[in-house]
Amino acid sequence: MGSPHQEARDEEQPEEVTEDGDIEVPWERLDIYGFFPGIWETIKRAMLRPAAFFQAMPVGSGQIKPLIFYLLVAEFQIVLQMLWDMTGVTSGMTGEGEAMGISAVMLLVGYPIILTMLLYVMAVLVHACLNMVGGATRGFEGTFRALTYGSAPMVLTLVPFVGPLVGAIWSLVVTFLGYKYIHRTTTAKVILAMLLP
Repeated sequence: MGSPHQEARDEEQPEEVTEDGDIEVPWERLDIYGFFPGIWETIKRAMLRPAAFFQAMPVGSGQIKPLIFYLLVAEFQIVLQMLWDMTGVTSGMTGEGEAMGISAVMLLVGYPIILTMLLYVMAVLVHACLNMVGGATRGFEGTFRALTYGSAPMVLTLVPFVGPLVGAIWSLVVTFLGYKYIHRTTTAKVILAMLLP
């Protein structure tokens, strides 16, 4: 019989572990975590513990939930950028007032469609390159999951000026680790696959 501390820890974590021993992605278990805690916990794990997060990433649950996660992060990013532009904190993206109506339509309809197409093009390209160098061990879904959950640091757009740049660099690093640990491949193969496109 374990200590009370060990028993308490065991009681907190069993639902996170799948039958195969994989750690659940909180965003994909909203029935346990709830919407906002689920997305926040997933962002934290991807950003702060990417190696552990992707090493235990379950593959085979489909692409819909990772895609929705990616689109939510992207929408959050663009809304914040528009907010910073409108308030004059930053300049450039939305600009003129008369363009705001078009921007709202693009934000709700066009932007997610364009992002989804670009995401799939990028995932196919990277996966093909991973295949070429012998680094794709867990199928297209593994590559897709690395790319979608690797976008988590883009929430740093919350910080004006430096946030988008830091988020983009951090996202690149997290995505790199996603490819490496999901596919259980080498650093050299991932670097080569990312440079080829």
